[in-house]
Amino acid sequence: FAAARRVTLVHAHRRAVREVYLSSVRETDWGENLLGTQALAEGERRELATESSCEADLRVVFDNGNAEEARGRNICEREEITLRPGWVVE
Repeated sequence: FAAARRVTLVHAHRRAVREVYLSSVRETDWGENLLGTQALAEGERRELATESSCEADLRVVFDNGNAEEARGRNICEREEITLRPGWVVE
């Protein structure tokens, strides 16, 4: 396992985020929902702990069930991620 890392999510999207997954790019499973039972509302910031490597994939699931993913984010160089419409790189 990688060392524990901290990532701050800044929510600038209109929809509430119900689930957040952050896993190493080498993993084939998303792992557990890092938000637990508390959704992330618009304008909210939340620090999350993960054991991902520096290169990580991020998946967010909104309150309407839609999901977006961003692959290969370097969370060691950039410890803050802003969620906003169009943030996903495909």
